Amino acid sequence: MLKAGLFGGLVSGCAIILILAAALGIGLLLDASFSDGRRIYTFISIVVSVPVTFVVIFFLGRWLSAKMAPPTAQGDTKDDLEQENLLEDFDRGTN
Repeated sequence: MLKAGLFGGLVSGCAIILILAAALGIGLLLDASFSDGRRIYTFISIVVSVPVTFVVIFFLGRWLSAKMAPPTAQGDTKDDLEQENLLEDFDRGTN
């Protein structure tokens, strides 16, 4: 459990740093090309990177938690599970 928490934190932290570095680089590049020295593109790119970071961390967390889910029993296929559910429904008399 500790390894999972550390790994998730490490991946999330690296994702945040990469997104902010990319936003800063893009903003500085655009300012150097188009701006008159006011750094407006850098400011805009950093502000836009905040919601992008939230979305990336949300989906990254969902992906990591799906990877850490406990495996199902060996030999269980989708057909086996459907058959088991049908048998449980039949036993309850809900068919």
